Amino acid sequence: MRSSWYFTNAKTEASKRTVKFGETLFQALKQEHTRQLENELKYAEYYTIHVLKKETDEKGNDMYRIVPVQKCLATSLQRVKLICIAENGQFTSTDSFKYCSRIIHKELLLAFDYHSLRHPYVKPTTKKFITFFEVFRAAS
Repeated sequence: MRSSWYFTNAKTEASKRTVKFGETLFQALKQEHTRQLENELKYAEYYTIHVLKKETDEKGNDMYRIVPVQKCLATSLQRVKLICIAENGQFTSTDSFKYCSRIIHKELLLAFDYHSLRHPYVKPTTKKFITFFEVFRAAS
């Protein structure tokens, strides 16, 4: 059974963070955005887009389920653009990243798992360091 991914509000004000990043990451994100636009044109109606479906949790709080939809299907739901997606637009979850993580860990001999990407303080500490985008593309 597939699990769902949601956007929700932060649990507390202290949970909200501003993450600073440099020019290198900014340029990588711009390149990724351009690649996604090109792939959306390439796959046309077969491209997967993601929309937000409003739901309510057990405490009555609003949350938004990320729903993948083939582009050819009309929907009134708000579209959301994700960073980690495959060439055809499909969402890349922690499960789909397990193969990449195994390559990084076993072939590059780095102590790495998906959780490592959550920490903004992670820095390259070895000559073998390569970017997330390079690893993801190589393993896709």
